[in-house]
Amino acid sequence: MIAKPQRAIAKPQRAIAKPQRAIAKPQRAIAKPQRAIALKVNSLTQ
Repeated sequence: MIAKPQRAIAKPQRAIAKPQRAIAKPQRAIAKPQRAIALKVNSLTQ
């Protein structure tokens, strides 16, 4: 019986999380080439 209100609370939280994931995806796409550049710089400096 307690699970029902918890689900009702969880639904809006998921709705909030979805756009956050959509924002995170391009950030990861940007981070990947930055890591590749960092690895190249590290290999040059060593």
